[in-house]
Amino acid sequence: MSFALVSEGVVLQISPEKFWVASGFIWIDVSAVTPAPDVRWTAQEADGVWSFTPPVIPVLPLRARAATALQSAQDYVRNNYTMLNSSTPDAWVVYLKALMQIASGSDTTSTVLPTAPSTS
Repeated sequence: MSFALVSEGVVLQISPEKFWVASGFIWIDVSAVTPAPDVRWTAQEADGVWSFTPPVIPVLPLRARAATALQSAQDYVRNNYTMLNSSTPDAWVVYLKALMQIASGSDTTSTVLPTAPSTS
């Protein structure tokens, strides 16, 4: 069996068994629920029937994803080339510049992030 601990319309815990909880919490048998709910899913009861909805995960805009990828790529280049006084491979320079253009907003035509060069 599988039970969801729910409070204020949110699944707080999934457990194979029920145990005592304070008022305001309820255990719901979710053994037959498909897909099985998980923590942070919303739970609604209507006419004695429970339904569960997964949380909405926001999609970050391309510029924000590029900025994050740029920071990671810069760290990689710094740690693997700059600190060792080695030349940065051209593939990494091209990749960094592409990310910089997307992150700054000067590249308005790209719809996906460029593929990172091999790290081997």
